[in-house]
Amino acid sequence: IRDEVVPRRFLELFAGDKERARFTEGSGRLELARAIASRDNPLTARTLVNRLWQHHFGAGLVPSPNDLGMQAEPPSHPELLDWLAVQFMNNGWSIKHMHRLILLSHTWRQQSLLRGRPAAKDPANKLLWRQHVRRLEFEPLRDTILFLGGVLDPQVYGKPVNLSSFRRTVYGYVDRARLDEILGNFDFANPDFTVGRRDETTIPLQGLFLMNSPLVVEQARRMVALPEFTRLRQAEDRIGFLFERVYQRPAEALEISIGLRYLTAENTPTTAPKAADERAARKQKNRAAKRTAKRPGAGTGKTSNAVLTSLNDGLRSDSKSQRQSLTNWESFAHALFMSNEMYYIR
Repeated sequence: IRDEVVPRRFLELFAGDKERARFTEGSGRLELARAIASRDNPLTARTLVNRLWQHHFGAGLVPSPNDLGMQAEPPSHPELLDWLAVQFMNNGWSIKHMHRLILLSHTWRQQSLLRGRPAAKDPANKLLWRQHVRRLEFEPLRDTILFLGGVLDPQVYGKPVNLSSFRRTVYGYVDRARLDEILGNFDFANPDFTVGRRDETTIPLQGLFLMNSPLVVEQARRMVALPEFTRLRQAEDRIGFLFERVYQRPAEALEISIGLRYLTAENTPTTAPKAADERAARKQKNRAAKRTAKRPGAGTGKTSNAVLTSLNDGLRSDSKSQRQSLTNWESFAHALFMSNEMYYIR
């Protein structure tokens, strides 16, 4: 049996005992949006400022960003959450204003260093007596690497692009059916669901990306080819430049000393050791010799031009398959890219 038609209006669960006006404009979507983003519905402001806080601190004032209801943990700082929500609404619901407010706060500008007495009383840092140590997500990590190489494209807006380009990673094309493997290795959010907070895993493939990815190696080459670097003549000045560019801080005396030893060591690692090249060349030569023995005229002491061409082409292709050796400075810059300080925000 049909009952009376339910008029379109705001949800009673959120409106409480207040009189709910009917939606009369078109489909009612605009009126619903206005009711959601309303001062009479403080849950919206609380939810959004909680996510902004999580973005900057690694954890929200409410640890479950998708659930601020009765089943969620209570806020660690309820008065602060309410104050931020009021500030957000009083300033025209401006997200940019909230970013500025949080980043200029004393709480955000603290160091992440452990101190004995506070660490003993609050090891989880729930009282925010220090900055959380946070790992960079893949998007800012890739953008940082491109910026250090001097090739990051700062263009904003536009269509999605392939990740082989130098555009910011936020413009990278995401195929829901076939997610790029590198995105999956770095805990990219599942594009089929609403994900309030990404999982964080530590797997070998993440370190191998920084060690072997052509993107990372090429930006290390580019960084030591920058005019600001090449015009420096003293090794100490060059090390200081690389530290300031990569880590945004001056190099300490011990780090400069270690860097100088690294650069002058005879066993500075490269990506194509001479011995490996020689072994690969010998294998290719033996394979070519076996092919020659099966051809007509084998054993006559004469080698046809076709066989010589095949042998030379094989040796050339084998040498091209080897990654070009890094210079000492390029190898040192690449080592800075692979450090924890590059990967973690302190």
